[in-house]
Amino acid sequence: MRNHKLLFLITLGYFMLGLVNIHLTLAGLLCMGLPFVLLFRTRRKTWCQGLCPRASLFSFWGSVRPGEGRRVPGIFRGPDLRFVVLGYFGLNLLFVLLSTVAVGTGRIASMEYIRLLMVFAFPGPLPSLLPWSPGIPWLTHLAYRVYSLMLTSTLVGLGLAWIWRSRTWCLICPVGNLSQRLSKQWK
Repeated sequence: MRNHKLLFLITLGYFMLGLVNIHLTLAGLLCMGLPFVLLFRTRRKTWCQGLCPRASLFSFWGSVRPGEGRRVPGIFRGPDLRFVVLGYFGLNLLFVLLSTVAVGTGRIASMEYIRLLMVFAFPGPLPSLLPWSPGIPWLTHLAYRVYSLMLTSTLVGLGLAWIWRSRTWCLICPVGNLSQRLSKQWK
């Protein structure tokens, strides 16, 4: 199965939602959960095999540069880097969960800015075309953290697509890696 060529518009639309209102980016939780819902229903990596909007974006991005790119290093094909990336994003999700709970209980203030790779902070909040706020600090915090996760993985994937082959990220994608592990257990 191949990705539909225009699915990348969903990814671009998602990032545009952040500029409309950051709370709309909580839809990213669907993008994180839907692959596993499909996996449990079909017992196959249906998401990775043709429905992933990010894979479509990487394919599109890779097609706009000249040449096919360099050969992907072997470390991307082995289990070590996949495990590191899965662990990193798992740890990142744990931090998102714990910090959201801490904001909800009033222990820390809401972090209303983007952080790439959990380290590099963008100064200030995103501009908002629709400046609506529900007045729930933990929800705003969660929206920024989900947006940060999605932006980080997309930028890393675009960088890998530019340097090597267009879907290099797919080799180490935490969703694909976890889906692969689960589907192997069922067989």
